[in-house]
Amino acid sequence: MEPSESLRECAIREMAEETNQTSNHVAFKGMMKFRLKDGRTEYGGLFCADIDQERPFVINNEASSIVFWDGQQDIGYIDEIDKELLKYY
Repeated sequence: MEPSESLRECAIREMAEETNQTSNHVAFKGMMKFRLKDGRTEYGGLFCADIDQERPFVINNEASSIVFWDGQQDIGYIDEIDKELLKYY
């Protein structure tokens, strides 16, 4: 989060920075708490967004591609935490 930025503003900014996607339909799903491998505990807000119109993806320093997943097709490895977060979508 940037100074003076709300969780919602941060989620919207991060989505645009990492995927080049925007949305007018962003919903708060809840707070998450997780323990990192080094023992630290972190918290974060979980949001979901509906994309009205797909925008071209732009490779950046945080993502090399994006996938619009139907939940069925094999898209390869999915990180354990991402599998858990998808349950809240």
